[in-house]
Amino acid sequence: MERGVDTWWDHLVDVLATVGDVTERDPDGLSVVLTTGYGSGRVVEVVMTPGEWDDMCSIGGWRRDSGAQHVRRLVLEQPPDKPYLVYNLYRLVALDSPNMPVDPAFARMAELAAQHPGGIPGGTWSAHRPPSPRQVAAAPQVSLGAMTPPDVPAVIEAQEAGAVIGLAAVFPQDEFPFPREAIARRWLEEIASSDIECLAVRDGDGGEVIGFAALRGGELMHFGMAPERWGTGAAQAAHDAVLERMRSAGVTRAWLRVFTGNERGRRFYERLGWTPTGERSRSTFEPRPELLQYERELGGPDA
Repeated sequence: MERGVDTWWDHLVDVLATVGDVTERDPDGLSVVLTTGYGSGRVVEVVMTPGEWDDMCSIGGWRRDSGAQHVRRLVLEQPPDKPYLVYNLYRLVALDSPNMPVDPAFARMAELAAQHPGGIPGGTWSAHRPPSPRQVAAAPQVSLGAMTPPDVPAVIEAQEAGAVIGLAAVFPQDEFPFPREAIARRWLEEIASSDIECLAVRDGDGGEVIGFAALRGGELMHFGMAPERWGTGAAQAAHDAVLERMRSAGVTRAWLRVFTGNERGRRFYERLGWTPTGERSRSTFEPRPELLQYERELGGPDA
């Protein structure tokens, strides 16, 4: 089965069908009527869109089947007094209502907006959007800057932590531990190179180093984020900033390589519009795992 929101969603439906009858839920999600074991005939409503399911798998770092099996267990273990499993920030929460509780602060803002549609006396509304039952935090602010040799230790810390967690299936750490010294030497060589642009991703406007990127013409050579920032939106914000930098430099078609076994990374890129070309190569680091090439149209500077 190919990756993608629809096929991953289809697989979830197939797995849930092993414990009951599954139908599409209006307006979004799935209804599971348990037909086997304890609780036969009980309905569990999974309130989640296919896109949210893709996000949940990506952040959780699951493989396709392990993520679906996780939801299956939640459905089977759902308390009878809470018939809803509602998506909220990369997880499913058991509730007795299909809507997440509204944060009191947002509820108060909605109340004030209803009472004073033109703005609170003495001021005006700069913007107002009715609160969603499922509030999502605002995307974090990140900045890109030229990476310098003093940045390398912080970059290595972020890169190693991400590799140990995200690439465990590619580089088993008991056999192939993260090569800190070799990676540090490579960064220093690439910083000194005239045809490679090494970038440090920083928190906010010039804060601590939380990620990294490296560009060579139309190639996104390296890209990563410290794992404590996974799920916050920082990686997508940095990705978008990197692509805008490439676009401004005149790149119209970008490409990168990602380990074939890095399922979380592949889902991330595919969700952001990258397409596998089928071209494959091998890493220079043992055990020389396979790399799959991806491409993405960028358009011109005004795109």
